Amino acid sequence: MLLRRRYLYLTAPFVALAWLVTLPFTDNAVLWHIRAGELQAASGSVLRVDPFSVSHGGLAWRTQSWLADLAYAWFERFGPVLSWAPFLMFVVAGLTIASIGLGSWMATRDTNTAALTMVVGFATLAPFVAARPTVFSYALLSLLVVVVRVERLWWVAVPLIWVWGSVHGSFPVGIGLLVLVAVALKSRKLFAIAALSAVTVTLGAHGFAVVDILQAFLENRDALSVISEWQRPDFANPFLLPFVVVVLGVVLAFTRKRLVAWDLIVIGPFVVYALVAERNIPHAAIVLLAGFGGGWASRRGRAAQKPQRTPSPGERRLVAWGLVVVALIGAVGLTRTVGWSPSRFPSPAVTDALARSEVLTDPAVGGYLVYVGWPEQPIFIDDRAELFGSKIVDVARALDGDAGVIAAYDLDQVLVRRDGVLADRLRAAGWTTKADDEQWVLLGR
Repeated sequence: MLLRRRYLYLTAPFVALAWLVTLPFTDNAVLWHIRAGELQAASGSVLRVDPFSVSHGGLAWRTQSWLADLAYAWFERFGPVLSWAPFLMFVVAGLTIASIGLGSWMATRDTNTAALTMVVGFATLAPFVAARPTVFSYALLSLLVVVVRVERLWWVAVPLIWVWGSVHGSFPVGIGLLVLVAVALKSRKLFAIAALSAVTVTLGAHGFAVVDILQAFLENRDALSVISEWQRPDFANPFLLPFVVVVLGVVLAFTRKRLVAWDLIVIGPFVVYALVAERNIPHAAIVLLAGFGGGWASRRGRAAQKPQRTPSPGERRLVAWGLVVVALIGAVGLTRTVGWSPSRFPSPAVTDALARSEVLTDPAVGGYLVYVGWPEQPIFIDDRAELFGSKIVDVARALDGDAGVIAAYDLDQVLVRRDGVLADRLRAAGWTTKADDEQWVLLGR
């Protein structure tokens, strides 16, 4: 195989990803997933009631991501705390980026277009890459996009959707893609595969109760509305601008006749989906990037291959050494020490000072306390919106300065950001500082 400069472009997203995944750890959700996996491994069955919180302990709650939870628990056994997380993110997010590039190349047979698609894909996904189970949904969706391009692979969609339904609750996105592409292609076969995939999801550990899990989310829209990732995207945020580039790329694909009107059946719903909530942007971007490479309804022959110049021996050596260098840069990135983000989580000096009673804190910190303090530390709340519902809304009001919420729940300690409105009001009301660090303060009365 001839080495060309374009191969350096293909490696760039993976080198950047290797450094991205070793930024200070900020993902609270994966922390309680680890503990849930340990409990499931010990009991030999999935969780059906909440094991963590005092107020909701014993109430119905199911682990939608039961398979991912078991994987986390297994990884946690074989190394220091969360040392596996950067490698997991690199492998799964890297698979996503590679699948995006493969799907683009299958449609265009152009390496430069595939490289560009991968770079834009990385830029779009970067703010959302975390160790939580949703990262698996990115990889599964990108693989599904590749599968639907090749009719002989369509049946692979069935096990992919089953796995998706066992690792994350966003599996309806994958089923929706199959249905939309089936309509765009006017394919009864693909529609039947989509229907079979939906049935297969009910053969997981929760059976038909998987529907109850989705219903629980839909019934707690108020709670989701106060969680930032579930709010509508603000495209003034520069981190979301790559998605705007993706949309412009789809428009460019129409002008270059890579897409036809029927492809809008797939693209349109995913654009709307992205505008509903910020967390939907990665899924939408993966599908739209596939559209940039070439649509599903487009009836085009394979692009004619351009005559290619044979690279000189010097160029081959240059590219070969370039690949070695970027591989080393990526390896150095993955070996960096990962620490806790001080802006996201309080230091041990603060958490060690907690009284063994419920504490009002940000839901993200609640997930951290499940990891570092449970079962000795009673849990008041974490970010499981489908379980806590209106209580998450109450906590949001409290963090905005409504001290009445604390009285309503009869709480004696509060762990909040030291420069927040609630901290100032509680100090003024006579609460005392039990412990603090540069960004967090534990107040008690």
